[in-house]
Amino acid sequence: MLYTAKDFFHELAYNTTFIQTEQNFEFSHFHDFSLIDNNFICENHFFNIILSLNDIIRVEKNTIFKIHKGYPSPRSLYPIKVFMVMDDRTFLTKSGNTSNFEVYSSNSRKANRGDILIEYGKEYPAYYKSIKKSLFLLETGHLLFNILSITKAFGYQYEVQLNEKYILLKKVYSNKDQTINLKEISRFLEVSLLRNSGPYLHPITSFKQVEIEGDTSSNIIKHLFDYGLSNLFSQSLKPDFIDIIKLVNKGEGKFVSSNHNETIDYKHLNKVYPYINFKGVSGMYLFLLDNKIFEEEEIASQYIMILGFIAQYYCLLYASKENFCRPVKSFNVGETESLLRINGYKQTILYSLIVGTP
Repeated sequence: MLYTAKDFFHELAYNTTFIQTEQNFEFSHFHDFSLIDNNFICENHFFNIILSLNDIIRVEKNTIFKIHKGYPSPRSLYPIKVFMVMDDRTFLTKSGNTSNFEVYSSNSRKANRGDILIEYGKEYPAYYKSIKKSLFLLETGHLLFNILSITKAFGYQYEVQLNEKYILLKKVYSNKDQTINLKEISRFLEVSLLRNSGPYLHPITSFKQVEIEGDTSSNIIKHLFDYGLSNLFSQSLKPDFIDIIKLVNKGEGKFVSSNHNETIDYKHLNKVYPYINFKGVSGMYLFLLDNKIFEEEEIASQYIMILGFIAQYYCLLYASKENFCRPVKSFNVGETESLLRINGYKQTILYSLIVGTP
């Protein structure tokens, strides 16, 4: 599941509306999985919690994309299928329709008990063909944040292993002396239940502003690497290759950018992403990668997952009944770079979030 230079060029072309070509990424048909038990009783507390991270937590009314989980997915598609490895050929998951635990056997996945298998289980629509691999990697990054929040509470450490068709989280360490932090698990699950992407195709004109956190992007990135992000990958990844630009609405749709002090009128933001009215948006985060990483295909996928991981931190930071925090992937990158004075030869915007109240 390498994100190649060719994938990068497909994505750039898509976001500048020149041409739509397809990233090479096929979803799993599960032809090599055999159902053994469709009503398994799972008594393993850790397995149960990890699989519950992919449960539907809420069905919204005031949006056409109603399904919500503890992490976001474009248009509520949720293509990720999660399995807990019971042994080297047996895998436990939950049915998306009944929430029953199901046991499958397969000879095509090599793993050990306690590992976590992430599969591309539902195909993205054709209109996402130019960005489907990056969408999946970003979404996996969101889920990785949730998984890490649970594994840390159990005293377990995992490492991401990329395969051609799937992602394996390999269990590499278990602190047998650590008491399971049930309080932290409960707190995390309560917050994730409040995650909200807000309305879609709805003119957001709220006059109630969400207070945007004031910490610098470098401090947030360092905090998340120290939190456990750096241990998820065997490669030595550099926080300096990641940048976050924060836009804060100071009132009446006048935004101040963290990378320069000039005011940006909301009408300019409406042009680069015309599906909402930025006048009512409280803030926006843009996530950038140094273009050097796309020269090294073995690490590009990891950095894209890291962007999703960082974005999930913000999604849960703003999680409440009153706020929304919605990812935005498809916008005019060239116009946004020009508006925010970003040097596109050195950095590329891969992702963003908008924060506000419905």
